[in-house]
Amino acid sequence: PSFLVGPRAEFRLGEQIVTRLGWLMPRRVKPIAASVVARALVPLAKREQDGARIIESRELRAVAAV
Repeated sequence: PSFLVGPRAEFRLGEQIVTRLGWLMPRRVKPIAASVVARALVPLAKREQDGARIIESRELRAVAAV
């Protein structure tokens, strides 16, 4: 994912800025919630594919059905 968002114990100014301005970014690189990534990675890990692969935020959202 481009930028992982979610609850954190500490405050991070950069994350707050990107999270609030994320709607300006193209869908494939928008910030994405850690829970969405986790929900998508399980079925993606079960696919039988050889080699390394880059999975963009928009595909993670589609697989997680968000």
